Amino acid sequence: MNLWSVIKTGFRSHPDETALVHEDHRVTYREFELEINRLSNALRELGMKKGDAVSVLGENSVMVLAAQYAIIKSGLVWAPLNFRNHPSEHAHYLNNAKSRAVIFQQQFAEGLDSVRDRLETCRHFIVDGE
Repeated sequence: MNLWSVIKTGFRSHPDETALVHEDHRVTYREFELEINRLSNALRELGMKKGDAVSVLGENSVMVLAAQYAIIKSGLVWAPLNFRNHPSEHAHYLNNAKSRAVIFQQQFAEGLDSVRDRLETCRHFIVDGE
């Protein structure tokens, strides 16, 4: 049994029960599955193919976890970034992983934008926020 099997069981068996709690926000299995599917579909629409690397940059949140599952579900390679790193380190890790996309929280937009010209393979920037 793998991690994806465990979460799929929750989707099927307990769709209206709480799957995640983050601060005062509760997410049901159904809501979590919808978010995973939304992100997974968006990655496919961008042309991501099985084996492509996608990075995620964010602090602990439902979005970060949903992004991780969407990447796994899509057959992509999850290449996480540490939100405590400097933007130049993000550029290094994005290039090293050959990430084609990065999903990130709004507060990291300026830092990623500052190193955008140094990114070799990353062409898609998906921001969670306003």
